[in-house]
Amino acid sequence: FTQLALGIPRGHGKTTLIKLYILFCILFTKKQFILIISSTASLAENIIADVADMLNEPNIKKVFGDWKVGLEKDTQEQKKFVFRGRSVILAGLGAGGSLRGLNLKNARPDVMIFEDVQTAECAESKVQSDSLERWMVGTAMKAKSPHGCMYVFVGNMYPTPYSILRKLKTNPKWVK
Repeated sequence: FTQLALGIPRGHGKTTLIKLYILFCILFTKKQFILIISSTASLAENIIADVADMLNEPNIKKVFGDWKVGLEKDTQEQKKFVFRGRSVILAGLGAGGSLRGLNLKNARPDVMIFEDVQTAECAESKVQSDSLERWMVGTAMKAKSPHGCMYVFVGNMYPTPYSILRKLKTNPKWVK
């Protein structure tokens, strides 16, 4: 599958699960460009910071090596480094942010994670929800790598008719 939608209640470890998934992608796959999209840029940046902290753990460094040896760019919103024989880009932005022409080191995202991209307020508003969904499908998902992309949508299970997770649940293209 290339499109996975997960609904997990508040306080049940959604963000922790995503951080572990990103770490898994860096350590055990050939994925090169992981883009995290949250409701705000600062939430995405917090995930990037925590993944960097995980990569700095002594056990990770002993087994896999020091990721900072190949570090090319180290900002809050972006980490670019060479690790385990491949270039890795870890980037984050807020929902509705500018993705047009996103192409770093001649690469486009091959993993796109929508982590808590929809707020409770947005899920209660048809206008906001439709706008976010249009941006997600019409802008973000089109910025993918030409070699394919894994999309992961992780969100709260809002009991509202405008919840994007609810819409994805009925979409046959998404694995739930």
